[in-house]
Amino acid sequence: MKKILTLTLLLCLATGAFAQNSFEGEIIYKVSVKSNTRTVTEQEVTHMIGTEQHFYVKRGNSKTTNNGAFSSWQSYSSKDKRNYYQPKGIDTIFWLAAINKDTVKRIELRKNDTTILGYKCDKLTFFLNNATEVFYFSKQLAIDPEFSMADRSGIWYIYLTKAGSWPLKQIHYGKLYNTTTTAIKVERKKVSDDIFKLPPRLPVVKGRF
Repeated sequence: MKKILTLTLLLCLATGAFAQNSFEGEIIYKVSVKSNTRTVTEQEVTHMIGTEQHFYVKRGNSKTTNNGAFSSWQSYSSKDKRNYYQPKGIDTIFWLAAINKDTVKRIELRKNDTTILGYKCDKLTFFLNNATEVFYFSKQLAIDPEFSMADRSGIWYIYLTKAGSWPLKQIHYGKLYNTTTTAIKVERKKVSDDIFKLPPRLPVVKGRF
């Protein structure tokens, strides 16, 4: 269960990467799941993380909304260096500084591996102790220089530092299940600062993962 909940937060971590043509707008992803064991079913994982994600980004802020049962939104603030989320049914906002602490054993880069939504994508693969993470990205969706994070040990910090761009597709190969998150729409547009504001009058406490 802990791995399922961690997965719902991964897209919200950000890093300091300096690139031109930084992306502001919305990316919509579809999410699919494949179970590798009888311990965790595809239905259980899908129920928790949902089947669709809407990712918004502007300068040093990002936010993901989804239709999963665990949390309907997660946001990241470069100013605070925190990832915020609110589990459904709980009137409390939690924060984390970093999520994925797995050890990277090897990194593999393949240039011009595939095309997604008309974007030519490179493929970046992380071979970890407990999983394999694959990212497909295009330099056209560059990260804004305002993005930064204090913790530099997470997979997202390493990925975004090397890629410098938001992913168009991510595949997680784990022992219990695999997940594939694929962009189905990319829209460059002005994003309101209000999207990234935390709900008012709710306590904010440190989460435990």
